[in-house]
Amino acid sequence: VAGTTHQYTSFKPSTAQISKRMSQIYKACMNASGGVTATMRDCSSAEATRQEYKLKTAYEAALARMTKGITRNAFVTQQRQWFGARTTLCRREMQKGGGGTAGLLIGDACGLNELIRRTLWIEIYRQ
Repeated sequence: VAGTTHQYTSFKPSTAQISKRMSQIYKACMNASGGVTATMRDCSSAEATRQEYKLKTAYEAALARMTKGITRNAFVTQQRQWFGARTTLCRREMQKGGGGTAGLLIGDACGLNELIRRTLWIEIYRQ
């Protein structure tokens, strides 16, 4: 797994690629939210649950392709590190948004984008 952290760090899917992975349920929910922060956050929370399932599925499939040993252990470690890095990144993004309700929505969007980005990367990952 030498270099996979760097490969992930430099992996930057386009906005269109990420948007394409958002569910139609999420898009409809956001469109119907009327700009109400609480409703938008509910939409994001439900979408996060859907995207976390997709990430888990991709992660388990990647693990199944790997043999036991250093590569597999490094991949598991890297996934654990990603969770912490995602939290740090999205907190930073939230603060850039000035806090308040705008910051919350920015943090939610960051979390969704990172879930999808990680899923895309794992889907193309090869040991």
